[in-house]
Amino acid sequence: LGLVIHFAGFPMNKQLWSPSYLFFMAGTCGAALVFFFLMADWPNVKWTKYTSLLFRPLQFMGMNAILVFFFHGTAEGVIEAVYVAPINDDTIPNRHTLLTWFYNDCLGAWFAAGDVAGVQLTFTLTKIAIWFVVCYLLVRANY
Repeated sequence: LGLVIHFAGFPMNKQLWSPSYLFFMAGTCGAALVFFFLMADWPNVKWTKYTSLLFRPLQFMGMNAILVFFFHGTAEGVIEAVYVAPINDDTIPNRHTLLTWFYNDCLGAWFAAGDVAGVQLTFTLTKIAIWFVVCYLLVRANY
């Protein structure tokens, strides 16, 4: 419906939340939700070993969704309260938090200077992987 409205003369515009953009994004999100439901939670479907392994982390995170939602921001706030000294640089007057140290010094060292998108993507995927591990351990503990 969003594409029909778009090509009928009312173009998509994210900044203005045009009806074509709204309907297109609602349809896209609904389709993605149906896809992941079918892949991860559809009952009585025998998947291959590889498909089951691929979507198993999503099942673990779904079993602990409220915990992940609540502690995602809380854990980041707690980690922001831990300060570390900069590595081999006494000229910087600002103290680094543990989060900014990991983001700038650890991940920033792996990428070329100015590759902010690569650092941000790696940082986000690292946080998701940590939550996968936490959720896996909670499921193994029957929590």
